[in-house]
Amino acid sequence: MPTPVLGTPTPLPVEAHLWLTSPLVFDSESEPYKSDYFAYGADRKPYRLHHGADYPKPAGTPVMAPAAGTIAVAGKDKESLYGARLDFYGNLVIVQLDQRFQGRAVYVLFGHLSEVVVQAGQHVESGEVVGLVGGTGAAFGATHLHVEVRLGENRYESTRNPVLWLKPGPGHGVIAGLVLDADGKPVPTLPVSFFRAAEPGKWWREILTYANQEVNPDESLGENFALGYVPAGDYLVKVKLGDKPIVRPVTVRPGQIVFVLIQAR
Repeated sequence: MPTPVLGTPTPLPVEAHLWLTSPLVFDSESEPYKSDYFAYGADRKPYRLHHGADYPKPAGTPVMAPAAGTIAVAGKDKESLYGARLDFYGNLVIVQLDQRFQGRAVYVLFGHLSEVVVQAGQHVESGEVVGLVGGTGAAFGATHLHVEVRLGENRYESTRNPVLWLKPGPGHGVIAGLVLDADGKPVPTLPVSFFRAAEPGKWWREILTYANQEVNPDESLGENFALGYVPAGDYLVKVKLGDKPIVRPVTVRPGQIVFVLIQAR
C-alpha cells in the first residue's frame, strides 16, 4: 500500500512565541541538534521525565540572558526546591523576564552551571552573561546547559517546551506537531522522523513525542513534539502508527512555527 500523505499545514506567526535569544553561541549550524537526544518531554531511564532542553557545551562556556529581566534565583538549590528534588539543578539561575506573555509572567531557568555570576534582584539585559556551563546537580555525562521556560509561575510543574520560545536563528524555523491515535488521544514516546524533501530516503533528525501528561503543551498548539533549529525548506515528517506509516510534508519558513497534525485512521 502507498504511504498516506496529508496536506501541508499553515505556519504560525513569529509573534506566537519566538522572542527569546539563544543563551549560547553555537559553533556550527548542526550543533543545536545534539539537544534532540534528551528533548523536552523525553523519558530516558534512569533520568526523570525531562522538563527542559539540554545543550551540550564545554564547562566554562558563557550562558547569556535570553531577554531583559530580573534575576529571581541565583545560587544553589540545596535548601530551596526548584525541581524534582533538592540539588536537582546544582548551581542555577532563574530570570523573570520583563516581557509577559498573554498577561502571565515568564521565567527562564538555567541549570547545572559551574559558576553563577549574577545576584538575585539584579536586572540584566539580553545577551548579558549570567553564568557558566557546568555539570552540577543531577547532571550526567558531558557538561551541558539545561534550559527551562516556565509560564505563569516559577514552578517545576509550569514548564513549556523551550524550543517554542527560543529564536531558532537566521534562516531557521520550528516544526511542532501532535500525533493522535484513532481515538484522538496523544500517542506517547513515539519516534518522529524528519527527512529533507529533496532526499526522502535519507534520514535527517528524529525525536520522540512527549512521554506523558506531566509536561505541558502550549495552550494554543497542544503539541506533543517540537523540533527546533530547522533550516528553512521543505521536509517530510514520518511516523508509524500501528503497521501504517504516515508521511506529512511541511514547509519551514524563517522565524515561524509550522504545525503538523497526524492521526491514525
